[in-house]
Amino acid sequence: MEIIDKILLEWSHRVHDGMPNLKNSTHLLELRNTMQKLNIRKEAIDLLFLNLTEGVGPRLRNRTEDMHEVFFALAYASMITNKASLYNGVSDYKGLMNLFKSVKKALDNVSSHQKTIDIHEKDYSFFSMENKKQGNKDADMWKDAMNIAKKVHKFVESVDSSTSVSRVFGTGSGGRKVIADAIVKTKKGDEISVSLKYQAGQFNSLSVPDLMKKLYNIDLKGKGLLNHMYDNGYKSEIDTAFEYYALATIGQKDLPVGGNSKYTQEDKDNIEKANFSVNSTWKDFQNTSKVPTKTRKAFTHIYNHPDNFSARKAHQKMKGTLLNNSIDNFLSVGGKGGMGKLVDNLEDAIIYMLRAEPKTSYLYVASGGNKFAFIPSQKQIRGKKYKFDVKAKTNDDGVLASADYTYDVTVFVDGIKAFTFDIKWRFAGQAGQWDGDLQHKGSKIVFHSGFAKAFGLPNIPK
Repeated sequence: MEIIDKILLEWSHRVHDGMPNLKNSTHLLELRNTMQKLNIRKEAIDLLFLNLTEGVGPRLRNRTEDMHEVFFALAYASMITNKASLYNGVSDYKGLMNLFKSVKKALDNVSSHQKTIDIHEKDYSFFSMENKKQGNKDADMWKDAMNIAKKVHKFVESVDSSTSVSRVFGTGSGGRKVIADAIVKTKKGDEISVSLKYQAGQFNSLSVPDLMKKLYNIDLKGKGLLNHMYDNGYKSEIDTAFEYYALATIGQKDLPVGGNSKYTQEDKDNIEKANFSVNSTWKDFQNTSKVPTKTRKAFTHIYNHPDNFSARKAHQKMKGTLLNNSIDNFLSVGGKGGMGKLVDNLEDAIIYMLRAEPKTSYLYVASGGNKFAFIPSQKQIRGKKYKFDVKAKTNDDGVLASADYTYDVTVFVDGIKAFTFDIKWRFAGQAGQWDGDLQHKGSKIVFHSGFAKAFGLPNIPK
């Protein structure tokens, strides 16, 4: 039961109200992130989610992740078998099955691919315009997967001949959890791991508590950043910033309902019934007995009301000033010094951000193949000297221009400009601003020309 307790504890910290809900797709995503963080075998995670989502409807199944990876495998297999023209001609489930049968000899784990396809076909017919939004997305994923497959195939063929491909359904050798989404096997017997992202993709699902520990050696003790700061000397600053949200919501409750807004009479009634005023604190707002989730959503509706422009802008300005300055002070930045007092040894932070495997490198591919790099192993990361160059857009007073806590961070490895990622901490709860705690929503990863050299990796051909 120890591992179950660990999962439940970590999962509860990741959801906005501390109460995980299996019927909430966002909570399910956090469950997967939790299990990955605790190094639960991918095979076990996949099996659990297959059972969880088998009877609960398509909303809770990750069609994008599942099918983009399967489409890549089919695209790559079509290139191995010289069936790329057949891939490009697929426009419905029948065509998909014809392709599937034609490339089987280059496809490992055939039955698992088939089962995944059939599960999602039952939800929505592939490429069907009966659900126009989903049909268009299927078509875009299909195209994106082929573009990625072409780039990966070109690279692999420059060093060896591809023999087969598979989406990763289970684990790697020895039963260890792997990061790869697909495995390409070669004639020499090598296995090339590929991490796939649809479109731009978020490079990694990072947690604010983990970043705080690895970048600053600050232990949030199971709390979110703002909750930790609130209990450690920053109550006044956070409540003052929140006051501007209260003024922009409950202070504007008499704005007209309906019309071009989502603000309804029911929203207004819920706000008036809440045990809450413009003088209430952020902790009051988080208390579901005082402000239920439906009421917090009502706050969001009035906050975004088209007639609420001035109050909304005032809140954004004060939130950015007070909250960002408070975070900087908490991190001992002082003035315009950057993100804070970073730890001396940044190896663990780099390993975490790059999702490095212990001993093996892997291919990271996103944006239809336009983002393409070998990610170094943990072994290749250790023993180097790291420097962070932090950039942020500020106003004339040196305050962050963004209402969110946002920085671009360029990483130098042994003096070589290697890559740039972004720190972006914002409220991302279901009920919008001030719901829950800050979450990391950064998605930027730019691999500079010196990335491969910095880690002693082979160059990726343009």
